[in-house]
Amino acid sequence: MKKPILIPVVFLLFLSLQAARAGSATWDLNPVNNDWNTAANWTPATVPNSVSDIATFDLSNTKSLRIASGDIVGGIVFDSGASAFIINLESFAFLTLGGGGISNASAVTQKFTVGSFAQLNFVNGAKAGMMTQITNIGATNDFGGEGTTYFRNSASADHAVVLNAGATGSAAPPGFTYFYDTSTADHATISNLPAALDADQGGSTYFYASASAGNGTFTNNGGTAAYLFATTTEFYDTSTAAEATLTATGGVHDFGQGGGTLFFASSTAANASLVATAGVNGHPGGYIWLADSSTGGTAQVRLMGNGQLDISVHDAPGVTIGSLKGNGLVFVGANNLTVGSNGLDGNFTGIIQDGGQDGGVGGSLTKTGAGVLNLRGANLYTGGTTVNEGALAALNTTGSATGTEAVQVNGGTLAGNGTIAGAATIGQGNGTGAFLAPANGTGVQSALTIQGKLTLKADATYICTLKAKLKKTSADEVIAEGVTINTGATFTFQGKVQGTLQAGTVFTVLSNTSSTPINGTFSNLPDGAILTMSGNNFQASYEGGDGNDLALTVVP
Repeated sequence: MKKPILIPVVFLLFLSLQAARAGSATWDLNPVNNDWNTAANWTPATVPNSVSDIATFDLSNTKSLRIASGDIVGGIVFDSGASAFIINLESFAFLTLGGGGISNASAVTQKFTVGSFAQLNFVNGAKAGMMTQITNIGATNDFGGEGTTYFRNSASADHAVVLNAGATGSAAPPGFTYFYDTSTADHATISNLPAALDADQGGSTYFYASASAGNGTFTNNGGTAAYLFATTTEFYDTSTAAEATLTATGGVHDFGQGGGTLFFASSTAANASLVATAGVNGHPGGYIWLADSSTGGTAQVRLMGNGQLDISVHDAPGVTIGSLKGNGLVFVGANNLTVGSNGLDGNFTGIIQDGGQDGGVGGSLTKTGAGVLNLRGANLYTGGTTVNEGALAALNTTGSATGTEAVQVNGGTLAGNGTIAGAATIGQGNGTGAFLAPANGTGVQSALTIQGKLTLKADATYICTLKAKLKKTSADEVIAEGVTINTGATFTFQGKVQGTLQAGTVFTVLSNTSSTPINGTFSNLPDGAILTMSGNNFQASYEGGDGNDLALTVVP
């Protein structure tokens, strides 16, 4: 997937061009032709070709320019009354901006097109400016080359719009944009466009070294023809997605790939927003890869339909992301996915499973951070689930929210009204506290089903909520196949009761589906103890229900 790092020819000519200085000049109202490199088209009659030179554009009757060779300028200025220009870099031409870059004071968008084998280069602190559009043209035939824009040193794409066009010739390369060194996309809008023909490649954007996506907006468009290579935005070395928004859209053809956002080496998703959308009519979805030793930072991940996140390509033991939302697909391979580093809530109705690009089984899930992760899908991963912070709520209606294996709650809360296939252990015995709370403060009483054994360690607390008004009553319930309560575990009974409940009303708060009795009692709720809420008394029995459940019965 990694593309070769290309070295722009401009740097071989940079020093010689600086030495052959001309001077700053303004493009004429009526130039003799449209050639940038013709001195008679400028006032004074000299071609700007030094890093200290400024090329200025105002009103002109020739608005489509061509650059057929190479040039370097400190900056390009479009005055407030400037016409709408298109500056075309023809095959093998290059234009390098080494000073302030592009400044547009006009009310119109100024356009640059970068043709086959041509290069538009921003170096030093040059900026691409505002109301600027750069189009990197894809090759039109097998022997054509791509149009490429480079940002180096501390250069910035600023607020420009950059279009990396797909190839239009058979098996030809597309347009590219590269960021190197500490350059940044800043607030640019960058679109990687699909190719027009079967087997061609879509446009792509690459970040190397310590380059940053800044606050940019990136769209990697899905393929529109068969067997297309996807459009991608890719991060390498220690580059960062920073605060950018990166969207990979699904394909619109049976064999057209979805767009991709990919992280390799030691790059980071940082605090970006990463989105992968569904393919049209079931065609391949967009995809997000976290590979090698890359980090997910506090990135927000949203997956739609068959849009996917794949961490099977990551080094062991796995990777952390900020939050997870949507109804798409997550492939964990044999790795662990940790969710919650940004402390935000996430509602995920898709499927988390083993496998992925690199395959693997035994993938696992860990919840961290202060937020709530709601799992509403029938998840299939086989390596177990760990809750360290925040809350994990099983809200599925089919299958198991937590895959096929056990759940370990070291800290935070296990909640929900869904089903968990494996055993569940609340607490570590000597930890800082772990909670089993089906309602988890929502005010909606819930019944959580654990198909394996439930163990409450010494540092565990079962928070059971009750809502009752005369004959309308409901309470949390946990259903498990075998229950062990270790010495030190506690029971908290809370909620809202209006009026006096009818004596004999029974609330089963632990339903033990095993034939064996509950092993142990809560330290603050011995068998036969009385709890009082809003003037109503509830007596505890560990032999309630069908004989081996924990039930609370209303007594006088």
